[in-house]
Amino acid sequence: VEKQQWDGRHLLHSEWFALCVLSIQTPNVDIEIRQFATEIMLVLNNHDKNRWSLAGQVSEPKTIQSRPAIFNPDADGYEAWEVSWQQSLYIGDSIWLDEGTPPTTVLCSDAPEIGIPHKDDYRVVSR
Repeated sequence: VEKQQWDGRHLLHSEWFALCVLSIQTPNVDIEIRQFATEIMLVLNNHDKNRWSLAGQVSEPKTIQSRPAIFNPDADGYEAWEVSWQQSLYIGDSIWLDEGTPPTTVLCSDAPEIGIPHKDDYRVVSR
Protein backbone atom coordinates (compact mmCIF):
# COMPACT_ATOMS: atom_id res chain seq x y z
CA VAL A 1 0.00 0.00 0.00
CA GLU A 2 1.39 3.38 -1.02
CA LYS A 3 0.39 6.76 0.34
CA GLN A 4 -0.90 9.08 -2.38
CA GLN A 5 0.67 12.41 -1.47
CA TRP A 6 -1.52 14.45 -3.79
CA ASP A 7 -4.87 13.68 -2.15
CA GLY A 8 -4.21 11.79 1.08
CA ARG A 9 -5.61 8.42 0.00
CA HIS A 10 -3.74 5.11 0.09
CA LEU A 11 -3.10 3.29 -3.18
CA LEU A 12 -3.57 -0.49 -3.11
CA HIS A 13 -2.33 -2.38 -6.17
CA SER A 14 -4.30 -5.60 -6.63
CA GLU A 15 -4.41 -8.57 -8.96
CA TRP A 16 -7.74 -10.17 -9.79
CA PHE A 17 -8.73 -13.51 -11.29
CA ALA A 18 -12.04 -14.67 -12.74
CA LEU A 19 -12.33 -18.41 -13.13
CA CYS A 20 -14.63 -19.47 -15.98
CA VAL A 21 -15.88 -23.03 -15.56
CA LEU A 22 -18.18 -25.12 -17.78
CA SER A 23 -19.12 -28.79 -17.74
CA ILE A 24 -17.47 -30.85 -20.45
CA GLN A 25 -21.01 -31.89 -21.37
CA THR A 26 -21.68 -28.34 -22.60
CA PRO A 27 -22.14 -28.43 -26.39
CA ASN A 28 -19.03 -27.02 -28.12
CA VAL A 29 -17.36 -26.61 -24.72
CA ASP A 30 -13.98 -25.69 -26.30
CA ILE A 31 -15.56 -22.72 -28.05
CA GLU A 32 -18.01 -21.82 -25.27
CA ILE A 33 -15.34 -21.62 -22.54
CA ARG A 34 -13.31 -19.21 -24.67
CA GLN A 35 -16.44 -17.17 -25.37
CA PHE A 36 -17.11 -17.06 -21.61
CA ALA A 37 -13.59 -15.69 -20.97
CA THR A 38 -13.95 -13.25 -23.87
CA GLU A 39 -17.15 -11.82 -22.35
CA ILE A 40 -15.28 -11.04 -19.13
CA MET A 41 -12.45 -9.46 -21.10
CA LEU A 42 -14.96 -7.28 -22.98
CA VAL A 43 -16.26 -5.93 -19.66
CA LEU A 44 -12.69 -5.29 -18.46
CA ASN A 45 -11.98 -3.32 -21.65
CA ASN A 46 -15.25 -1.34 -21.51
CA HIS A 47 -14.59 2.09 -19.98
CA ASP A 48 -18.23 2.41 -18.89
CA LYS A 49 -18.20 -0.85 -16.90
CA ASN A 50 -14.64 -1.67 -15.83
CA ARG A 51 -14.61 0.47 -12.69
CA TRP A 52 -17.55 -1.38 -11.12
CA SER A 53 -19.52 1.84 -10.37
CA LEU A 54 -16.54 3.06 -8.31
CA ALA A 55 -15.08 5.68 -10.66
CA GLY A 56 -12.51 7.76 -8.82
CA GLN A 57 -11.86 4.91 -6.37
CA VAL A 58 -10.66 2.26 -8.83
CA SER A 59 -8.22 2.56 -11.74
CA GLU A 60 -8.75 1.19 -15.23
CA PRO A 61 -7.79 -2.51 -15.44
CA LYS A 62 -4.42 -3.27 -16.98
CA THR A 63 -2.42 -6.36 -17.97
CA ILE A 64 -5.60 -8.24 -18.92
CA GLN A 65 -4.85 -11.87 -19.81
CA SER A 66 -6.78 -15.04 -20.54
CA ARG A 67 -5.44 -18.59 -20.43
CA PRO A 68 -6.48 -22.19 -19.76
CA ALA A 69 -6.89 -22.90 -16.05
CA ILE A 70 -6.70 -26.00 -13.93
CA PHE A 71 -9.98 -26.70 -12.17
CA ASN A 72 -10.64 -29.92 -10.30
CA PRO A 73 -13.21 -29.72 -7.50
CA ASP A 74 -12.58 -33.34 -6.47
CA ALA A 75 -13.33 -34.65 -9.96
CA ASP A 76 -12.71 -34.10 -13.63
CA GLY A 77 -15.45 -33.21 -16.05
CA TYR A 78 -14.93 -29.48 -16.34
CA GLU A 79 -13.27 -27.11 -18.77
CA ALA A 80 -11.82 -23.95 -17.22
CA TRP A 81 -10.23 -20.71 -18.36
CA GLU A 82 -8.85 -17.94 -16.20
CA VAL A 83 -9.01 -14.20 -16.85
CA SER A 84 -6.59 -12.09 -14.82
CA TRP A 85 -5.98 -8.36 -14.54
CA GLN A 86 -4.43 -5.72 -12.33
CA GLN A 87 -6.39 -2.86 -10.87
CA SER A 88 -5.52 -0.23 -8.27
CA LEU A 89 -7.85 0.82 -5.46
CA TYR A 90 -7.75 4.23 -3.81
CA ILE A 91 -8.52 3.73 -0.10
CA GLY A 92 -9.67 6.46 2.28
CA ASP A 93 -11.03 9.95 1.93
CA SER A 94 -9.52 12.56 -0.32
CA ILE A 95 -8.41 15.75 1.37
CA TRP A 96 -10.03 17.60 -1.52
CA LEU A 97 -13.56 16.36 -0.78
CA ASP A 98 -15.04 18.81 1.65
CA GLU A 99 -17.88 21.26 1.87
CA GLY A 100 -15.69 24.31 2.36
CA THR A 101 -15.48 27.35 0.15
CA PRO A 102 -12.87 27.16 -2.60
CA PRO A 103 -10.26 29.91 -2.47
CA THR A 104 -10.72 32.92 -4.72
CA THR A 105 -7.23 34.36 -4.28
CA VAL A 106 -3.94 32.45 -4.63
CA LEU A 107 -1.06 33.64 -2.47
CA CYS A 108 2.63 32.76 -2.61
CA SER A 109 5.66 33.16 -0.35
CA ASP A 110 9.20 31.81 -0.17
CA ALA A 111 10.60 29.52 2.54
CA PRO A 112 11.41 30.11 5.31
CA GLU A 113 8.93 33.04 5.37
CA ILE A 114 5.86 30.80 5.25
CA GLY A 115 2.96 29.92 7.52
CA ILE A 116 0.74 32.01 9.77
CA PRO A 117 3.64 33.89 11.45
CA HIS A 118 4.56 35.24 7.98
CA LYS A 119 1.09 35.90 6.59
CA ASP A 120 2.09 39.47 5.68
CA ASP A 121 5.02 38.15 3.59
CA TYR A 122 2.69 36.47 1.07
CA ARG A 123 2.02 38.10 -2.29
CA VAL A 124 -1.01 37.71 -4.56
CA VAL A 125 -0.42 35.40 -7.53
CA SER A 126 -3.95 35.31 -8.93
CA ARG A 127 -7.50 36.50 -8.20
